[in-house]
Amino acid sequence: MHIISNRLLYDETGVTKGFSEPLIHSFNKHHVTEFFKEDFKETVNRANVLLLGDSQGDPSMTDGINGMESHSIIKIGFLNHDVDELLSRYMELYDVVLTGDGDMGFVHTMLQALLPTTA
Repeated sequence: MHIISNRLLYDETGVTKGFSEPLIHSFNKHHVTEFFKEDFKETVNRANVLLLGDSQGDPSMTDGINGMESHSIIKIGFLNHDVDELLSRYMELYDVVLTGDGDMGFVHTMLQALLPTTA
């Protein structure tokens, strides 16, 4: 499994002090392949992608990535505001929508079911 995401940085006491660079945000997500060229080289032969997002623009993060059209992509959306107004739209954009201030329990359970176990 290979994860491409923002990472929190901590000081020696465990207090968050910032984010790793480059910071992925709503306005540069389509440049992720440029930022993480080496990471994408490692994953070129993988057939599955799990995309997690919390905005209407996130599901398109894989658009334009060479070879991505042949991958199986599961898109999980986190909707934690304006649920009544946005739920139907998120249901169109994502395969699964988790509402409220949910945790990663669903994602963790799904990964446990999908990933091979080791002895």
